[in-house]
Amino acid sequence: MFDRCREWAPVVSPGCWPDCDMLPLGYISVRGNEHGVGDRRTRLTKDEQRTMLTLWCIFRSPLMMGGELTDNDTFTLELLTNPEVLAV
Repeated sequence: MFDRCREWAPVVSPGCWPDCDMLPLGYISVRGNEHGVGDRRTRLTKDEQRTMLTLWCIFRSPLMMGGELTDNDTFTLELLTNPEVLAV
């Protein structure tokens, strides 16, 4: 995503927000049986999740969480509600 953001940076302007896609955080396949994967958590490490959310905030990408909001663990909830990161 760093490479993609670098490529998109020249066209970012007020009112033109880059959409880096959804953030795969927490439980992302609660009802994933339709794809044959069953229930599973994100495959990203905690550091990777933190880096990804920070990149999205710095790059002003819409923060669309691609996980199950009703079943967050403490780490995911704290990550999504971190006021310092969201203030960026």
